[in-house]
Amino acid sequence: MIAEDVSFFLNTIPPRLKESKSLRASVESLLSQSLPPKCIYVCVPEFYKRFNQAVNDEDIPDWLLDYDNSDAVSVNILTGEDYGPASRYIYAKSVLHDDEMVCSADDDVAYNKDALEKLLDYKTAFNLDAASNWSYLWWNDIDDPKDIDLDVRYLQGVDMILTHISNLEGLEDFLEDVHENIPHSFFNDDVAISFFLRLKNKKVGSINIGEAGERAYIEQPSSSKSSMHNTIYDGLGRGLRFHRTTEIISYLKENYPIKKLNSES
Repeated sequence: MIAEDVSFFLNTIPPRLKESKSLRASVESLLSQSLPPKCIYVCVPEFYKRFNQAVNDEDIPDWLLDYDNSDAVSVNILTGEDYGPASRYIYAKSVLHDDEMVCSADDDVAYNKDALEKLLDYKTAFNLDAASNWSYLWWNDIDDPKDIDLDVRYLQGVDMILTHISNLEGLEDFLEDVHENIPHSFFNDDVAISFFLRLKNKKVGSINIGEAGERAYIEQPSSSKSSMHNTIYDGLGRGLRFHRTTEIISYLKENYPIKKLNSES
C-alpha cells in the first residue's frame, strides 16, 4: 500500500549538503516508511539568503543526484527562491495538485518507520485539515505566558505537518508580508504556517502535545547542528527564541486577526 496522495517535502541547507550523512539518513528513513509516500522532494534554494551562498551542481552529493536521476526511486530535487524553512511549502504548491497532500520533514533526523502511517490515520480519524505528530505552546517566559492564546498550538515541521496543498492557497503573499515586517520570522516557519492554517479557519490537531509528547523521529548527529547548539538550546538562546516568537505572534494577531478558532482534538 502506498500513500498515493502524500509527498514529503524536505528542507536542507549548505552545511548539511556538504556533511550529507544526516540528510541521507533522513531521506532513507522516509523511503522506508511503512506507508510509503508518492514522492520525496528535497528543497534546495538556488541562493540561500541566510548563508549568502549560492548552491551549484557540484554542491549536491552524488547519492542525491543518483536518486534524482533514477526512475526506480521517487526522490526529486526542487530549486527556487529562498523563503527560509517555509520554502518547502512554497515549492510544494508548484508541483502538487489540489487533491494532493504535502508532508513536511527535516534533514537532520531519521523518522520512525510508522511516522507517516500514524499521522495519516490520526488526520483521517479526527477529520482534520492539518495534522502533526507533535505541537507545543510558545510563551515569552516559561513561568509567565503573556499575550499568547493558550489554545493555539504551534505545529512542528520536524514532526511532520500534513495537509492538503489547497489549504496553503495565499501562503506566499502572507509570508512575504510577515518576512518584510518581522525579518526574523524568516527562520520561524512553524509559527507562520500554524498561524496561517488558523487564519484560514482550518481544523488542526496533533497526536502529541507538550514536552511529554512522543517524537516521530530520532535525532541524527550533524556538524551544522552541533555548531549551533549553544546559541539555540542554552538558557540565553531559549530566551531570545521565546522573545522573537512572541514578537512574531503579536504582529500576526494584530495584522491578521483570527475571528474563530477551531477546537483541538
